[in-house]
Amino acid sequence: MTEQRPNVILIGMPGSGKSSIGKSAARILGMDFVDTDDLIVEKAGKPISQIFAEKGEAAFRDTESEVIKSLAALTGGKQAVISTGGGVVLREENVAELKAIGQIFLIHRSLEDIGGGNTYDGKRPLVSDMDSLKAIWTDREKLYRAASDGVLLNEGPFNSVVSRLVRLVKE
Repeated sequence: MTEQRPNVILIGMPGSGKSSIGKSAARILGMDFVDTDDLIVEKAGKPISQIFAEKGEAAFRDTESEVIKSLAALTGGKQAVISTGGGVVLREENVAELKAIGQIFLIHRSLEDIGGGNTYDGKRPLVSDMDSLKAIWTDREKLYRAASDGVLLNEGPFNSVVSRLVRLVKE
């Protein structure tokens, strides 16, 4: 009989590597991969940047909360690695829903490394420059840490980071 593992939920800053790390870890763990941002785009029928532009952040957060509430049914009892949007921790009900279905890991990456990537690509509507990135971290750091069951530093070779997450999950 195989051991039932809870879902693995990744939270963290926009551009911290949640999706790429999550996809690789899911493959290694033999789990499905779910990206809540992809589910939001599918549900809304438009890119996140367009949701923000047309309806504002509150409407986006409402859709995000609906998607979070649907995760338990969506995974259908199968374990998954779930990558969440950077602001998922802004609503306590989202964190409660996530804690009910799995282990939450904060993917932490230095702001300098985040800012040096494709963070300002227009896909992350709240992050336009390093100042906005710093402001978001200041607003969310305590929420991320309070919600997480563990912290994974995203530094060093990509495969090493993924391996560290897999080890954390198996512990």
